[in-house]
Amino acid sequence: MITFSSLIHSIYFFFFGFFIRRNYDVIFYYPNHFNRGSDFENEYFKLLIKSCSENNLSYLLIEEPSLINPIRRNKNAIPFDVVYIFIVLLRKIMPVNNGFHKREHRIGRIIKKIFFRNIKLDNLITISQSMISIFRGISFQSKIFDLQHGVIYKNKHNYILNGSVNNNLSINKVFLLLFGAGFKDLLIRNDYSNFFKKNCIVIGQSIRPNIIHSEFNKNILVTLQFTIDHDNKINLKLKNDLIKFIKKSPKSYNFYLKHHPRFNNEVELDEIINLTNVKFISGSVLTCLKICSMHVTAYSTTIFEAALLGIPSVAYSDFKFKNHFINEFNYPITKNISDYEDKILYQLDSKILTEWSSNFFEFYNANKFIKAIKNES
Repeated sequence: MITFSSLIHSIYFFFFGFFIRRNYDVIFYYPNHFNRGSDFENEYFKLLIKSCSENNLSYLLIEEPSLINPIRRNKNAIPFDVVYIFIVLLRKIMPVNNGFHKREHRIGRIIKKIFFRNIKLDNLITISQSMISIFRGISFQSKIFDLQHGVIYKNKHNYILNGSVNNNLSINKVFLLLFGAGFKDLLIRNDYSNFFKKNCIVIGQSIRPNIIHSEFNKNILVTLQFTIDHDNKINLKLKNDLIKFIKKSPKSYNFYLKHHPRFNNEVELDEIINLTNVKFISGSVLTCLKICSMHVTAYSTTIFEAALLGIPSVAYSDFKFKNHFINEFNYPITKNISDYEDKILYQLDSKILTEWSSNFFEFYNANKFIKAIKNES
């Protein structure tokens, strides 16, 4: 959230730096809720920032504030607070009669005159397409990238819907930085315009495929999906399905529940917490998966991260799992948790999962990223 200190920091940078000319090879911009590292840093940008440093590319990290979730701020980022407040106010007073993107571009031009007059950016990298129309208005010459942060499927509306590319991407000429060739192939296959054939660059991600468990240790990570994205009815269904699933499982199984990063008390969880073999766990997904040799979820993209480490995933609910992972991505196994008390079966499926997931989540390739930034790809 916007705090007094973050607002002062933001004012100092954007107002008092008004007369200082600053040129950046890359500006990284992201919403505050992506502060998911152990020290509330943005893990998604970590390798990209390291690559910029190693290749002597100048960069700036800007953090968009949240007006809802009280998530701690990234101490290494410049708060966008004062600019964000101006954008919110301009959106309220400027009509969208001529179209959303035209209004956003116009706001961007105003923001440039006030805050970005002496800031030049060659490349912008966002997550979740945040503010890309505003930044296109700020700089029509810059190359804009959106970094993948979750699973992309054929009718994910902010990418593609019924064969049509989302206007936010096409109008703003956005390039996608993707985790793996599997996602690029999916987008190209379902795109009638050939936009993604030219605008997708596979750079990989941070987890290298590596089997870390040789057997089921009866510790189970449950990644929760209780968020504002669902109405109360769906959140309650997910909650009740999970309670039933845990109660039907052997008491010797230990369930470690991990909140969605944007959880904001959408449902009451006392009934789950009071179950004897349930506890909450914090830390990164990788840290959790080192403790747990099994993953249970409704439809979390942690399925891919677990698979990279040879860890099977099981659905506790019929909500989205089959359509998302079996039908679209051909998730290769559909067994019950108890089946994996067979050590040999666990090891066989671990190998199958690492092979399947590596097509969608390739290991990070710094050279591909730098070539994209330098316009050499």
